[in-house]
Amino acid sequence: MAIGVGLRIGRVVSTAVVASNEPGTPDPVVIARDTVLHIGRDDSTFLGGSARADDEVRTLSGFLSRVGDPAGLSASDGRVYRAEDAMATAIHCLLTECHPLPTFGGMDRDSDPGYTATYPSHWDPATVATLRSALDFADLRHVDLVSDAQAAATWYASEISETPGQLVGVYHVDDVGSTVTLVRSGVPVGKAFRVPVKNAPSPAAQLASALGSFGWLSDNLDAVVVMGDGLVARDRSHIQEIANSLATKLMVRSLVGPGPEQ
Repeated sequence: MAIGVGLRIGRVVSTAVVASNEPGTPDPVVIARDTVLHIGRDDSTFLGGSARADDEVRTLSGFLSRVGDPAGLSASDGRVYRAEDAMATAIHCLLTECHPLPTFGGMDRDSDPGYTATYPSHWDPATVATLRSALDFADLRHVDLVSDAQAAATWYASEISETPGQLVGVYHVDDVGSTVTLVRSGVPVGKAFRVPVKNAPSPAAQLASALGSFGWLSDNLDAVVVMGDGLVARDRSHIQEIANSLATKLMVRSLVGPGPEQ
């Protein structure tokens, strides 16, 4: 992909990455914002940054984990919003900051940039469909959706792996739990396995259980990619320790997934 925009709405920090092969431009450009929507008196919105005291009416946060919840969630002034609409607005705000986009290259010089946003791998199809509907309603039909695990496995396949199409385990940890997803040839194998943080088995045990449910062993894995979100992701040494423990206990290649710049 010569030109593309990758978007991720995280629990704490959201990012947009603009990748281009246009000569003379930095590549990639990374935009990071706190996952807090600020809403003005005229219903204008922006993501992250400081409050604009003279204009701001309300703020909205915590919407990632509430997508699809019919009860919605309350803004700072008590007004109730649908979380999926807040997600769509946050994505729109990030895209606005990406403009103007470079115009060079692609498969041909007239190629349009590609837009891809990720969602948590443990979401069920109904939740993904709810977000898809909200994006379409917000005139963001051009934004594709892929799971965090698919994005991590794609990075591994394109940047690290020497043998495409292999089975990759993605271990994703956040502030409230962990998710194990098995991906082969860019497609998740069955459902993702979600475990709450309280009394959770070790990462190696979680991955072994996921493999065992399909009759596989760690020998079937090409690698494990460890990802993080939320406050826990700020401790890179902890994420690296998880990767190291998986490598030791399962005897499999294990590495920390890419940052936004990758």
